[in-house]
Amino acid sequence: MDVYLSEEEQLRRIKEWWQKHGNMIMTVVVIVLAIMAGWRLWHRHEVKLARQASIVYAQMLNADFAKQQDDFRLYANRLTKDYSGTPYASLAELLLAKDYVQSGKIDEAMASLKWVISNGKVTSLVDIASIRLARLLISNSKNQQALKLLKGIKTQKFDAVKYELMGDAMQALGKKKAANENYERAIDAAKKANISTTLLRLKIT
Repeated sequence: MDVYLSEEEQLRRIKEWWQKHGNMIMTVVVIVLAIMAGWRLWHRHEVKLARQASIVYAQMLNADFAKQQDDFRLYANRLTKDYSGTPYASLAELLLAKDYVQSGKIDEAMASLKWVISNGKVTSLVDIASIRLARLLISNSKNQQALKLLKGIKTQKFDAVKYELMGDAMQALGKKKAANENYERAIDAAKKANISTTLLRLKIT
């Protein structure tokens, strides 16, 4: 029995086992260590990028506050180009879209919002972009596109505005019943979120 084997016999068996399985074990160990090292490097890189992006974002906000619109747009475009994988890029495009709307540049605003929808990594920011783009689409009589966009919104806290806009789009399409149904859903969602429903109720006809 194994418990009665001599030390020499036990060592011989260990050596035979190692000769048979040692290379495979060493390969697995090397792979695991490589993965761990790679993950650490990637994590450090991501942290560094986020830190750099936060600095550029702060510069962008300062430029916006100082009404330096050229610098503001320059910083925003830099975030989109160099730090697209960070939430700061989406935040920059949302602010850029707002700036374009205020300047009457609706096509440019839509392009910024579409960028967030296509490239954003944070669901809530993507949904905010979808809501804002839907508003612009409805105001430009592109109601079917707005409805398609609104149906993709996932963040529950946006349900009230989501259904309200769906109601607006349906109303514009002449679908009164569907519009009222969405306004009712918006009212229910607003109640759950402790939001006033007065204006919503006025939309039901």
